[in-house]
Amino acid sequence: MDVALLFARYGPYHVARLKGAIAAAGETGWCVHGLEVMHLDRHYAWEPVEFEDGMPITTVLRHGGASPTPRTARRLLFQALNELDPGCVAVPGYGDGPALAALAWCRTKGRAAVLMSESKRNDAPRWWPLEMVKRILVRLYDAALVGGRAQEKYLGELGMGGERIFLGYNAVDNEHFERQSDAARADKEGWREKLGVPRRFILSSSRFFRRKNIPRLLEAYAAYRSAVGAEQAWDLVILGDGEDQARIKRTVRDLGPQDCVHLPGFRQIDELPAWYGLASLFVHVPLREQWGLVVNEAMASALPVVVSSRAGASELVRDGVDGWVLDPRDTDAIARTLVRAHQAGVSELRSMGLSAREAARCWGPECFGQGLMAAAEAGLRHAATRRGGSRVAGRLLSLLLTFPHWTLR
Repeated sequence: MDVALLFARYGPYHVARLKGAIAAAGETGWCVHGLEVMHLDRHYAWEPVEFEDGMPITTVLRHGGASPTPRTARRLLFQALNELDPGCVAVPGYGDGPALAALAWCRTKGRAAVLMSESKRNDAPRWWPLEMVKRILVRLYDAALVGGRAQEKYLGELGMGGERIFLGYNAVDNEHFERQSDAARADKEGWREKLGVPRRFILSSSRFFRRKNIPRLLEAYAAYRSAVGAEQAWDLVILGDGEDQARIKRTVRDLGPQDCVHLPGFRQIDELPAWYGLASLFVHVPLREQWGLVVNEAMASALPVVVSSRAGASELVRDGVDGWVLDPRDTDAIARTLVRAHQAGVSELRSMGLSAREAARCWGPECFGQGLMAAAEAGLRHAATRRGGSRVAGRLLSLLLTFPHWTLR
């Protein structure tokens, strides 16, 4: 039995998932084949992935740029899927044309469709007409692979049976972050000089969007500096870029400690572990976040974390053991937690970081692969017993595929 693993673009995180799936499939005698819509896009600044020889990945469109229209995506995806002829397709969500084109192919060919989802109820205000649309679409999927318990609960509310929902979607290459962060710690002076980082610093990493809550983090950092004293305070390093960059720089300027706040920009995955390895603490406090794979990365790098309760990845964190979970709207709580971490001894922070690493090991590519195989098996069983499906759902799917640009989360 072949399983097609579809993503809009295969970045480094998706390749790690594919490898985990291939390993898990090998234990069952199945085969997993990667399928990407485009090899480049405008949404992420990843360098193009150089696929290893023999890695089973098919690219529908080799050029970058704008996403294809639903009609083009459907035609090309149908062609690629016809050539692969999988018994099951793992589909990344119900929110765009390419994903639903793959779903349409499964329904047309009578194949199993596994929904991969990281959506949870509190990601955004929910409007009941759109929730009804999602409930109808979810009926067309045979099984699901989700990030965590909050995602499992939300998908259940949308009508997916709990016996067909499996965990493991949100995973990173833990081994990469473990190995490279430890290597950076072993050569701290060399890496500090190479990266130009201070001796002690708090690290954050995200895309610069308003929902990432970075100005509030900067306000909390200013309060932390005031509490512990400017001479003793750790610096703050924020990796990333995006549309909110001008406002973030303005906030840094207005708050004052410009020489202690560093904005090095976006960093590729090969360099990221060194930043984690040299940091004293990792902070991620978005107002809304479906998951937050940067938390996985930091924990795999043996770094204690401060995480927003609104991020799905907060599920990984045992409060007070691996780090701290807090309300991202509470500036004072963020500042107090930074002070608490600052006052902890080196040995306590190191112990928390090692505990975080152990917790992250349960959420690696192996977990993704095992979850995907379990979802595929359940999906195949369900697909074998279904009877055509709802006409309303089929018509809705056809209608959504005619819109040029839309998204549903």
